[in-house]
Amino acid sequence: MPTGLLRPPAGAVARGEHPYHLTQEQADLAAKQVNRLEPTAKNIARGKWHFENICVACHGPAAAGDGEVARLFPKPPSLMTQKVRDWTDGRIYHVPMRGQNSMPSHSRLITREDLWAVVLYIRSLQAKLPVAPEPEAGGKK
Repeated sequence: MPTGLLRPPAGAVARGEHPYHLTQEQADLAAKQVNRLEPTAKNIARGKWHFENICVACHGPAAAGDGEVARLFPKPPSLMTQKVRDWTDGRIYHVPMRGQNSMPSHSRLITREDLWAVVLYIRSLQAKLPVAPEPEAGGKK
């Protein structure tokens, strides 16, 4: 560290920073979080915009886990499986906020409210698209 600069105290948070408070192991607690955004056309369109600019690279345009990045890294799960459809909105929200497997946390890439809009968009896709099969056991996720 350059001379003259002070180290921030342990636990300090940058101004305007709002760290996600739940750990990866607290998925059950996260599942209890409630999406307070209404599923209006405006909020779903907002979620679609963020999905297409952040999530689509890995999850693909129909959230099937077939984005361009899937060619280089382990395939992410489809968000259209019954397993994910059965998750609460809070559980869906938790995964990108905290990260899972090879997906890092996205908590610094998207605001909390915008991520809730993404959850609404994912739910709108699930309402329109067929249920995807679960990945084979032992296969790529």
